[in-house]
Amino acid sequence: MVVQMTREEKRKLLNDHGFHWNKDTGSWRLLDRNDKETNEQTALQLINEGRIAKLGPVFVYDDRLTAQLLSRTLFGYVPVFLDTETTGTGPDDEIIDIAIVDFDGTVLVDQLVNPTMPISAEAREKHGLDSVTLSFQPDMIEIWPAIYPILRDRPILIYNSMFDLRLLRQTTARYNLEMPEVKAHDVMKVYALYHGEKTRESDINYAAKKLEVACETFGIQPGTHRALADAEATRQVLIAMARA
Repeated sequence: MVVQMTREEKRKLLNDHGFHWNKDTGSWRLLDRNDKETNEQTALQLINEGRIAKLGPVFVYDDRLTAQLLSRTLFGYVPVFLDTETTGTGPDDEIIDIAIVDFDGTVLVDQLVNPTMPISAEAREKHGLDSVTLSFQPDMIEIWPAIYPILRDRPILIYNSMFDLRLLRQTTARYNLEMPEVKAHDVMKVYALYHGEKTRESDINYAAKKLEVACETFGIQPGTHRALADAEATRQVLIAMARA
């Protein structure tokens, strides 16, 4: 049983078992290795009971090499790459543009979506989509049968997966659609490791960088804040890290 541990000892133990802290929604949350929210008490109990294995050692010389090996491992999963654009970033916003690109660059999904709510001015300025353009597009109910089996059956790679997965859950909940268990991996975290900049809050976590920064690193044409372009840019970034 783990008792009388210091805060740093607890943090290291959690980190060694794949748990990490995230502030995507404005407040710090503890996430497991599958990016599912939990709490410290539950996580420590699972570790103490031996239900969560310690992450195996990676015998590498630096963070960049670790990111390279991770990128190669992720490609070995034969993944697809997903990106979305949305009406906004809030808890009630929904997806209006979704794209899924196969590991070899084949476009599997490239679809605008007619939402049930207005598009915020900030989001409209970012991706250039408006209600008039989307009014002629299908809603999520119509396109979900083509998306669901991909999310269910394939590993999904996303740049900033916390955001896109949250919006997927919000959108499917709004339409009473079933959301499958998704095997998602965050390319933003791999690039953060490759970039190697530690956060101010911790010496074991790495600073997240925008997709545009990752693209610039490797001379890749950045996405245009449309789903298909950003999904393909994410694929190219992972390829570049795997070859670095």
